[in-house]
Amino acid sequence: MEETILIDSLAFGGAAVGTLENGKRCFVRGGVPGDTLKINVVSDRKKFAVGEIIEILSPSPHRIKPACPYFGQCPGCSYLNIPYELELEWKQKQFERFLIHSKLADPFVMKSPIGAPARMGWRNKIRFTYRDGIRGYLAEDNRSLIEIADCQLARLDLRNLAIRTPVPQEGSGKVTFRSSKEGAQIITEENAAELIHEEVLGNEMAVPAGAFFQINKEGFDLLAQEFLDLINAIDPEVFAELYCGSGTFSLLAAQTNVKKILGIELDRQAVKTASANLKGKGTAEKRFLCGDASAMFSHIRKEKQERILFLVDPPRTGLAPDLCRKINQSALRRMIYVSCGPDTLARDLKILKTGDRPWHIVSTRLVDLFPSTAHFESITLLER
Repeated sequence: MEETILIDSLAFGGAAVGTLENGKRCFVRGGVPGDTLKINVVSDRKKFAVGEIIEILSPSPHRIKPACPYFGQCPGCSYLNIPYELELEWKQKQFERFLIHSKLADPFVMKSPIGAPARMGWRNKIRFTYRDGIRGYLAEDNRSLIEIADCQLARLDLRNLAIRTPVPQEGSGKVTFRSSKEGAQIITEENAAELIHEEVLGNEMAVPAGAFFQINKEGFDLLAQEFLDLINAIDPEVFAELYCGSGTFSLLAAQTNVKKILGIELDRQAVKTASANLKGKGTAEKRFLCGDASAMFSHIRKEKQERILFLVDPPRTGLAPDLCRKINQSALRRMIYVSCGPDTLARDLKILKTGDRPWHIVSTRLVDLFPSTAHFESITLLER
């Protein structure tokens, strides 16, 4: 079914949105607010529809030429057809929709967003799929392979290494390229456990080459400074964090007046690395434990909870409901939630704001660690 639609907004996830003649909201990839489009409605569901662009009848004044030739095919970038200032503005609107419109936060707790230092050239890690002599990224269907010779989101040394690296002409698999202080390298099963080095606000730390680390180092420095500002203002006696990884936030906390640091992480090698990274840093007592976040939460409850600043930095899936309930039942008073998914943040906040002692948001800020893409990070301070 063909229709003409005026695009009026951008939804979280990167799709443009407009209203069909029947009043139903329709999501269209590649649209820009202000566009008038001829679309084909490919999916008509109970509450919304999905359309594909047939023709741009009248382009938005905000529409620009994408810097990447693969834009529109590759699902990695969502906003290269608008200026970055507009991208950041819409990301903030999406963030506010999750928190304010859902009545999880008051408007006055929403700080102004922190934009990315650079829109391109920030990724320190890329992962290509190869199949029968073709290398690139998987399409949205997670099956089709889009041949991509060069990803402009990546750091220059990664791009150069990827271009120089031959593509296997037979078979299929994945290849990961990683950039660090040591330079660009290919990550394999053989070297994934080897330590490479990164810097966070001038603090050098080791990270296993195959382990998780923030893929935008310059952007993460901005979030790290926001964290430092919060912890210095609170001045806690104990800093405890779940999903501590190789100890990034603990390393920053060691620069403050805290007397004790406790980190919990499921990855055993990351726990060992965190301990090594914090050795000799600051005067605080330090302890890192390996285990599941929910199962190990009891170790945090053994501390003087009213003196703890508690931090969670979960994966995009967010916190388990069981862990949210345990946090509610604890005597903790202050918590920082670092999130890379506003949808799961909102879901978890709905649980955290229940019970006899509900948490409330003191401040929250979007930090755009993933410019040009549909994703962003946030850091939220909660108290009760």
